[in-house]
Amino acid sequence: MIRVKSLEAVSFKEEFNRKYIPEDKIPLFYDSIKHTVVCLMAIKPNKEVKDVENDESPYFGDPAEEVESSPVKMDFKEKQAEEIPSEKMIFGTGVVLDSGFILTANHVVKGAKYISFRHLEDTNFYTCEVINHDTINDLAMLVRYSGEFTKCVEFGESKDIKHGRNVYCISNPGVNSHFAVFRDTFSIGQIGCPDRLVENKKLIQINNTDGSYTGSMGAPVFSSSGTLIGIITKIEKPYDFAVRVDVVMEFFKATLQQVLDQKRSLGNSQATKEEQ
Repeated sequence: MIRVKSLEAVSFKEEFNRKYIPEDKIPLFYDSIKHTVVCLMAIKPNKEVKDVENDESPYFGDPAEEVESSPVKMDFKEKQAEEIPSEKMIFGTGVVLDSGFILTANHVVKGAKYISFRHLEDTNFYTCEVINHDTINDLAMLVRYSGEFTKCVEFGESKDIKHGRNVYCISNPGVNSHFAVFRDTFSIGQIGCPDRLVENKKLIQINNTDGSYTGSMGAPVFSSSGTLIGIITKIEKPYDFAVRVDVVMEFFKATLQQVLDQKRSLGNSQATKEEQ
């Protein structure tokens, strides 16, 4: 059964007209909210293996039929099979919400055989899995089966999403480092458009001045007050696109309701068995 536990919501108490954070306050901002961000690693089947196995071209035929006519082709197939791994690692980022759920982009974890997370400044990985997803808005909610959370992010408001305002993102450094180094995970951008229409969805367009990283997908976008205003879903340099906080909140509420309904259903089932 999924356990729902309330956590301490954190944000950046100092506000600077809601527009930007002075450079000398950035380290303090980072330290205030870093505990709400996790690095994700998903293990997925590598589709390229199936493509090789199912290819009917001469280079990927039955080796027994090609030994005499073309031993070179047989060697080529064997080499290809050895070089293409059966699984691949996908790196992404998640943010801790109240009740201990982890929110990320759905495409980061979609089809994964195994998902794990670690805290930014930790090397220990813990198991988690998807409990709800929204394919239209590219959102996924995960629940942990090990590890512990003490703090969660605080939701921002749609009014914080305005043209020209600075936004801040902490993301997974991916394969570049086992430890999240400040300069490798923190980026600053500026809202270019609060509701850019992309693939029939209204997303936040962020002009990213620092550049995105390998594991930026699913990363939280923070306002200058440290509240969550978006989730990175798409990157087209020099722009990042994020799902708006109002959409995120609706998804979170739907997930909570789903968990409560499951608990209620389980309780009714147990009551029925006791009566019998």
